[in-house]
Amino acid sequence: MEYKFLYELTGRQEQKIENLFDEVNSAYIYQHPHWTSIFQSNHHPCYFLGYDAGKLVIYAFIVEHHHTAQIQFGPVVTDSSLIADCVTAIRNYYNEKKFGQLTIQLGLHEGDVSRAIQKQIAQECKAVIKKNNREIYFSLRIDLTRSIEEIELDVSESTLRAIKRTVRHKIYAQQISSHEEANQLGVIHEFMYRRRKSRLPFRHPKQVFTKAYKYLQETGNGMMVGSFGRSGNLHGGIVIHFHGDTAYYRLGASKAYGKMPVLHPAFMEAIKISREKGFKIFDLGWYNPYIKENSSLGRISHFKKGFGGQMVAWAPRMEFKLNLWKMALTSANKVLNSLFRN
Repeated sequence: MEYKFLYELTGRQEQKIENLFDEVNSAYIYQHPHWTSIFQSNHHPCYFLGYDAGKLVIYAFIVEHHHTAQIQFGPVVTDSSLIADCVTAIRNYYNEKKFGQLTIQLGLHEGDVSRAIQKQIAQECKAVIKKNNREIYFSLRIDLTRSIEEIELDVSESTLRAIKRTVRHKIYAQQISSHEEANQLGVIHEFMYRRRKSRLPFRHPKQVFTKAYKYLQETGNGMMVGSFGRSGNLHGGIVIHFHGDTAYYRLGASKAYGKMPVLHPAFMEAIKISREKGFKIFDLGWYNPYIKENSSLGRISHFKKGFGGQMVAWAPRMEFKLNLWKMALTSANKVLNSLFRN
């Protein structure tokens, strides 16, 4: 096996990564090469490639920030038996680079296979496996092979009431169909974070949403669904990515429109469209029932649970403590940055 760590990709390498991603149905969107170039553009990327007899069989998008490195839902592999060895290679690479910490969230659901792989990794690399339920990534998955009537039977009464309320107020959902609407969704996203006094996940939301819209339109790999008022004004919307047999919710944003639940119709419309397109699963993304409902994350989980779905647990996150001095330095930088922001 030949491993490469690259900080720039050629067009040919990008195409091979794209082909690998298409080949692996279980590959998660956080590793998608074009997706990460849009949503992770303010971070330093490292591309990990693994070749077997000249064929690309392993790929990981690694985010480097200060003295830490992170992989979300990767590496993408053609065979899960390759994971332990390539994680060891990644860990050794960052150990040699004197990084403080490496964090890896495997793109595997929790189960016998993931537990066996993590046990092997922990023995070889002294990984800390975060098994606390509040730290585990869960998601909710809706079975789209059923009829809409059957799907709606799992929707909570409060969510159905919220959707009916928006109908009475002439709020409707449909696909976002122009760069101008995508740009407006970026404006709403930025305003939402500033209203909450929260740190923006990316620097230029308008550019991110317009680039995402262009990518989704050109490739057909997803859609944006908006909630519109009676005058056609956009009140909020969500971004959906398609891969394999699954439609994934990626992110959303909404205006403060009184106490009107403006995103409820957008989610319901996205579920219906995804089903009509032949997808088998609608993945609502991050969900955690173990977080207090009165917290901001707890309210997000409660909102998503209203649409039903089966809870799925992903393999626990792994942490590799490589250099305690660098870890302390990174922690100090975070504290200072937080003080300056405040």
